[in-house]
Amino acid sequence: MMTREIEVDFDIHKLIETNRLGFEESANDVLRRLLGLEEQTKVKTPSSDGVTTKYWRKGAVALPSGTKLRMEHNGENYFAEIVNGDWIDEFGEKHKSASGAANALARKNSQTTLNGKIYWYINLPGKNTWIRYDEYENNSIREHALKIDV
Repeated sequence: MMTREIEVDFDIHKLIETNRLGFEESANDVLRRLLGLEEQTKVKTPSSDGVTTKYWRKGAVALPSGTKLRMEHNGENYFAEIVNGDWIDEFGEKHKSASGAANALARKNSQTTLNGKIYWYINLPGKNTWIRYDEYENNSIREHALKIDV
C-alpha cells in the first residue's frame, strides 16, 4: 500500500483517536471505517479481559468475535457467528457480507436473491437482545455522525 503524509487539524486528530478501536488500528483504518470504505486488513483490538478480539467489518458495521447471527427465510432458521473476524455460517462457510451469507444459505432451498441486511439479526456478546442488521447499521452511522459533529 502506498502511503502519503497529510496534515490534519486537532479536531480531526481527536475524531480519529476517539473512534480508534484499539492501539493496533491505524489512523488510516479508522478513517476507512468512518467513511464506509472497504477494510484492507482485519483489525485486532484488546477486549476488557486482555484477550485480542477480531472484528468482522462491512462499511460502518463492526461486529466482534462471538457475535451470534440468525436469519429466518421461508420458514427455515439459519445461524452464523463471527469467529476470529470471519462471518461463519452453520455449515462452516465464510462470507464477506450479510447478503452473501443470506443468499448462500437460502439457495440451499430456493433460487432467490436476498438483501441480507433485512434478514439477519445480530446478538452482540454479553447482550440479551437481537437487533436487525440494517437497524444496527443505521445506529452505527448515526453514532459516527454524532461523533463527527462534536
